[in-house]
Amino acid sequence: MKRLAGIFLTAVFFMPGSIRGSQYIAAQYPETTAVLQVLYGDEVRKEHHYLSYAEKADAEGDDKVACLFAALAKSESILADNHRLLLARFDIEAEASYANGASISDTRHNLEILANIGLARIDDRYSVFANMIRPERNQEAIALVQQAWDIKKRQYEIVKKGLDATGLRGLVTKAPQSYQVCAMCGYIEADSPGQRCPMCAADSRYVEPIGQEWRIYLSIMDNPQLQDREKSYARRFYDKVSVRSATYGKEPDPAVWASAEYRKWGLGARGDFCIEEKAYITTVEEMALAWQMYNEIDLSALDDLEKEYVEKMHSRYGEGAIDLSARRAAGEFSAAMEHLLDVAEALSGAGALTDIDIVFLQRSIGK
Repeated sequence: MKRLAGIFLTAVFFMPGSIRGSQYIAAQYPETTAVLQVLYGDEVRKEHHYLSYAEKADAEGDDKVACLFAALAKSESILADNHRLLLARFDIEAEASYANGASISDTRHNLEILANIGLARIDDRYSVFANMIRPERNQEAIALVQQAWDIKKRQYEIVKKGLDATGLRGLVTKAPQSYQVCAMCGYIEADSPGQRCPMCAADSRYVEPIGQEWRIYLSIMDNPQLQDREKSYARRFYDKVSVRSATYGKEPDPAVWASAEYRKWGLGARGDFCIEEKAYITTVEEMALAWQMYNEIDLSALDDLEKEYVEKMHSRYGEGAIDLSARRAAGEFSAAMEHLLDVAEALSGAGALTDIDIVFLQRSIGK
């Protein structure tokens, strides 16, 4: 087993931090939480549909449309994650099945279905959602649903442009050569992005180009050995850890193909993998080890040293999860600790450290 990176834990835990925002009481917002749950489930399913459409376009040799569908899938993934994180503020765990019920036709027909049916009545649907949640006056949810509505409108524009480029509607326009998606809100840019996201004003470092990572996401979603929680984790691990790994761009160790970790978490039979897939494969063993360690943590059975650390954390930062994002943005941690924090974020699905995250980091460093 590979060791997780180890450094002195005090470098993180005895620096000033902040507590993440207050929680909402779910019982006070029944309509709001119901809408957020519906949106989350819909976005998870649509992401899977779009990934399957990308695979079909790729098989037909249409790289540009495959990239378009991959951009749509990425946008849906970000919308789903934003709704998941807000539901967590209500102490609700978002749930949705990764099962793919999409009917996959030829690529042009898939585009037509999206333009004429799938995205055509977005305003009708989202106006209902907006009217449902408005009386409960949760401004954070209202703003997020409105943003999702606007993102869907942008998706519709992108699909119509893609359809126009096929010539099916009597128009022949130039297809975009590339797509980028804002990692903060899910807004899709075609060709060259600006300095800031037009939707949420995030700077260009958060606007990510669409490459071949969609192949990884689809393989994970279709992996029958993984539970839904594991699928979500594997995707986050690729996004937050694999792409930043020192092994990125390198060939996987030949031993990985026969490992138990790869048999469960891997991408199938050894083949001609793209650079993104190789990046995922080279970190599979670390990913599996981290998952095992994290899920073995029992907060009711900590040893004295672990209890002491948790107590020190709360005496310094107060109750609640600790957000170190400002310190990370300021570059105050070593590369090794940044890596561990990325792993913890992939495991928990949140940016703030809970007691389980703290114990995980301590145990990782002790290996």
